[in-house]
Amino acid sequence: MQRRVERWVVAAGLVLATATGGTVTAAPATDVARQRVVVQYDASTLLDKFSQQVFGRMYVYTDTGGRGVAVNSAGLPRDYEVIVQQQYRAAGTVAWGSLTDGFEIVLAAVGQRPSNDAGADIAAAGVGAVALTGFGRPTTEAEALALVASAAPGLTGLGWTLVEASSDAWVFHAAGPKSFSTARGTVTATVKASATVWVNRQGETSVAVLAGSGDTADAVF
Repeated sequence: MQRRVERWVVAAGLVLATATGGTVTAAPATDVARQRVVVQYDASTLLDKFSQQVFGRMYVYTDTGGRGVAVNSAGLPRDYEVIVQQQYRAAGTVAWGSLTDGFEIVLAAVGQRPSNDAGADIAAAGVGAVALTGFGRPTTEAEALALVASAAPGLTGLGWTLVEASSDAWVFHAAGPKSFSTARGTVTATVKASATVWVNRQGETSVAVLAGSGDTADAVF
């Protein structure tokens, strides 16, 4: 049975959210009318929808959840953390998933009232990031880009462009339209994405991909 998440959306844009079995995350109270919104899809549905429609692949999760995740423990590059944290508070829905080799976080309906349609909420204003580890060390731009393609094959068609490189790190950007499946049919939204491949001091290679869709695409770059 899906976990039902109930939200009170405040007219001023402040959200008081409760999740079954979870804790309350509350914004400062305001003296305005509230409207009850019931989001029918669970964390796994939101993760899978973003992964399929934006990243272009599925991930296997060892654990999933909603609000309450510590973004700075997700293994993302610092600039990606900052972007996710900036959008987190305004997100209508949040989902995170732990992987055996990484972590994924997805925000949807950012700055908007969430619906009962995960695809529509992502297309309207979504942000997602995934960080994966355990790759072989790349030595060229082409090898680094191949790792990005394995992590998020669905973004390859947008055309990655190298924007920064050093002896142990590569950063790529991509942008363009993507199609999203929603309950009312297929819609098209702009997607912007950034991918970073880096080697840490222990010689381990990681890949992180950050993507924004719809109204939040410009938050990526």
